[in-house]
Amino acid sequence: MNQFITVGLILLALVGWGTWEHTRFLSVKAEYSDFRQEATAQVLKQEKAHNDQINSAMAERDVSIARLRDSEARSRSLRASITPQSGDRLCFHRTAFDAALQQFLGDIEGLLAEGDISMINLQATLAAWPK
Repeated sequence: MNQFITVGLILLALVGWGTWEHTRFLSVKAEYSDFRQEATAQVLKQEKAHNDQINSAMAERDVSIARLRDSEARSRSLRASITPQSGDRLCFHRTAFDAALQQFLGDIEGLLAEGDISMINLQATLAAWPK
């Protein structure tokens, strides 16, 4: 009879321990599910903020490039000859010298515009970089 009581108590203890473990498993599972939902919501929020940051940086970039191109167009139309007006100071043919100088200045302006566009792109990239 003692054996049956001992076996009964052992079985009762095992059932109690199993129930406790199952309850603990269910609570951990619920906590993990909540954590996943919060993490997913946070990732979506960060992604939206990052996309907004990229869009605003690219819009600023486009505005800066448009402003740069507009100022280039105005500066080309207003460009004046740098050569002296009196022809006795030059040893070159005046029209050839003016053409070469204008080509040189145009090339320099092209390099400056390329550098400006590179700077604008770099600033847009830095502005769009996640913080």
